[in-house]
Amino acid sequence: RVGPHLAEGPARAGWRARRAPRGLRGAMAVVKEVPTTPAKLIAEFTGTFALVFTACNNNMAKHGLGSLSVASSLMVMIYALGSVSGGHFNPAVSIGLALAECAGHGGFEVGLAALYTGAQLLGGLAGGISSAALWSSGLGGPSSTLANTTALIEAGDVAHPAVPLGSPGNAYGFGCVFCAEAIYTALLVFVVLNVATCGDEKKEKNYYFAFAIGLVIVAGASAVGPISGC
Repeated sequence: RVGPHLAEGPARAGWRARRAPRGLRGAMAVVKEVPTTPAKLIAEFTGTFALVFTACNNNMAKHGLGSLSVASSLMVMIYALGSVSGGHFNPAVSIGLALAECAGHGGFEVGLAALYTGAQLLGGLAGGISSAALWSSGLGGPSSTLANTTALIEAGDVAHPAVPLGSPGNAYGFGCVFCAEAIYTALLVFVVLNVATCGDEKKEKNYYFAFAIGLVIVAGASAVGPISGC
């Protein structure tokens, strides 16, 4: 027997209704609402904006909990928007999922990888610009220019750590930075593939995937943040 909670009304804006087979339409109006491509791209833009905006603000903040803050923003965005776009918010994740789909693993549409990457780049750019504007002297905050920020640090107005999150350490060469970024980017994609693209039966019972993905950010930022900025 079909429960009353399965009988849905018209699809919400930005979503496309998937109809049930003809024999079931009398009992069940709509089985599932499938997000449209524009809705997916808006979700990717929004989630990436929140992630980059948080990371940039933590780069200017006075505490040492930047990794937890960034991981938390990623986690809540995945929970909030994962049902719309899958919650990639990172070109590496989108490309990794596209390659996995080519290998027969997962359910990501390969054709969306380029569109997702474009939305993510725009969201990241908007997040960075918004953070720079927020910390600029024009809005009454400390200036985001390098010279003025250095002066503020020396004056004690902005207490950066020795190597702020998002800024590669000057003592490390390109090889070190490249290896640190490559290893933890691979770890991030590996975790996403294993917790968010597993079989349907396992995925339906997994409510902690966003928490696991967020903890990768904490691990990476804590381990190699001083080297590459993570």
